[in-house]
Amino acid sequence: MQRRCWKLFFALAAMSVGPAWAVNKCTGADGKVSYQEAPCAGQGGELKIRQQGTQAAPVEKKPTIPVSAPAAPPALTAGMQQHSRPQRTELELQGDQCLAYYRPKLRDPAGAYVSDLKMDKTVLTMKMHATNGFGGYVTREVSCEFKQNGELDSDWTKIHAQRIGW
Repeated sequence: MQRRCWKLFFALAAMSVGPAWAVNKCTGADGKVSYQEAPCAGQGGELKIRQQGTQAAPVEKKPTIPVSAPAAPPALTAGMQQHSRPQRTELELQGDQCLAYYRPKLRDPAGAYVSDLKMDKTVLTMKMHATNGFGGYVTREVSCEFKQNGELDSDWTKIHAQRIGW
C-alpha cells in the first residue's frame, strides 16, 4: 500500500514540474476564437502556457490572417420603423391611466399590472394584479370612469373605488 502511495506521489510531482505546454488560439471562418491543444486548421497561432515560477522558452509567433468584419445591417428606409413593438390601443392606454390612479393605494406599486380590460360606455372595468404583504399576487376588480375626451374622471373614479371597498 505504501509503495503505491509513493509511486502516485512521484507521478503527480513529475507532472506538476513540467515547464510549459502548448495551446493554440484559432480563429474560425465565422470570426469566433477558440482554444485547443491541436494545431489550428485555418488561422491562428500557438500560445505557450507556463506554470507560475518557471520560465518558458521564447515562442516564434505565427502570423494570423485578419478576418473581415461582418457586414453592416441595411439602413432604415423612410417607410420602416425602428422598433417592431406594436402600438398600444386606446383601451390599453386608458388601462394604464386607471392603474396609475390606484397605484398610490398599493403596498408594492411597482409590481402591479392589469388584465381583462372591458369598456362599457365610459366605465373601464379591469382586473388588477398586485402583491400582498406576503409576496404573493392577489387579483382585484377595479373600475375607472372616463370623460368623453378620454381623460380620467377622478371624481367618478373615486366613487367607483369607494363602492368596491378601496
